[in-house]
Amino acid sequence: MKAKHLLFAAFCMLTLAAQAQTYTFTATTGAYEYLTDSISLNNGLTWDDPQFTIPIGFDFQFFDTTVNQIFISENGGGGLLTFDDTDTGIHPILVAYAEDLMDRAADTINYEDEPGALSPISYKLVGDPGHRILKIEWKNAGFFDDIYEDNVSTDYVNFQLWLYEGTNDIEIHFGPNAITQPDLDYWTGKGPAIALVPHFDFDNGDIVGSALLLSGVPYAPELNQVSSDFETYSLDGTIPDGTIYKFSFHPDGVSELAAGAAIVSVFPNPAGDVIYILHRQSASAIHKIIIRDLNGRAVKTINQPSGRVDISALPPGPYVVFAHTASGVIAKKLIKE
Repeated sequence: MKAKHLLFAAFCMLTLAAQAQTYTFTATTGAYEYLTDSISLNNGLTWDDPQFTIPIGFDFQFFDTTVNQIFISENGGGGLLTFDDTDTGIHPILVAYAEDLMDRAADTINYEDEPGALSPISYKLVGDPGHRILKIEWKNAGFFDDIYEDNVSTDYVNFQLWLYEGTNDIEIHFGPNAITQPDLDYWTGKGPAIALVPHFDFDNGDIVGSALLLSGVPYAPELNQVSSDFETYSLDGTIPDGTIYKFSFHPDGVSELAAGAAIVSVFPNPAGDVIYILHRQSASAIHKIIIRDLNGRAVKTINQPSGRVDISALPPGPYVVFAHTASGVIAKKLIKE
C-alpha cells in the first residue's frame, strides 16, 4: 500500500506555541454550484498526488505572507496547497481537504497521467477588479485507499476553495459526496481535516508557531488554535452537501477563537424549557434562529425572534443554536437537561 505522506502527518508529534490568531470562522449553508468555463489543471489526465501551479490573479494575503500564486502540493494528497513551489525553507500551507485524494479513473498500477480522467481539477477567476474571487474546484474526486482496497472507486467528494481579493477571506464550499467507508477515506477514520498553517518548516517537517484547525460536528465545527496532536482536531464526520466554511481575515489578529460569537449569548446553559438568545448590540440584530441536533436536523426555527425561546418540546441532549445576524451566522452550543 502506498504510504500516506501528507505534510501535516508530522502534526501528530508536535507541541505548538501560541500566537495571535488572524482568522475567525463561521459555517453557513448554500446551494453548491459546479464551476463552468473553468481552466483545467489536469487536462483530462488521471492524477494521484497532483502538482499544479495556479495564478491567483491578484495579491492575496495569507497570515503575514502576500502572494499571487498558489500551488497544489504533490506531498499533500491532492487537497493541500502551498504558497511557494519549493520543498525547502519555511512557507505557509492551506489544508483545504486533508485526505489522500485520487482521480476516480486511476488505478493502483497506473496512478496518473492516463487519458480518461473522471475527477477534473480546475480554476476560475470571477468578479471585477478589486472584488475578484479565485475559485478552485475538485470535482468528483476519489480516495486512494478506497480504490486500492476494492480496485474500484466507490466514494467521492466535491469541493471548492475560494480566495477573496481585498478582504483576503477564505471559503471552502462542499458539494455532493458519497462516503461509505470513512475508515478508509479519512486520515483519522472519523472525518476530514482542515487547517490554516502560517509557517511550516519543509526541511524538518515541523510547524513554526501554531496552526488553526477545525474540529467537532461537520455542520458547526469549532476553530482551534492547536496545542496538541493533530488527530484530535479532525472533524467528527462527513461534511454535508451545501456546507460553506468561511475564514474571515483580521490582519491585526483577534483575541477570541470565535470573534463575533461573544456578542451573542445563549442562557441558561445547560437549559430547562426556556432559553434566552440575545445580541449585545441590539435586540433586533438577530433576524433568524435555527436550532439543530447533532445530526444537523433543524428541530426548531424562529423567523422573528424576540429573545425568549421555548424549547420545552425538545428532548434532553446537545444542540447547536445558529443565530443569523447581518454580519454572519454565529453558532453556539446548547445542552438541554
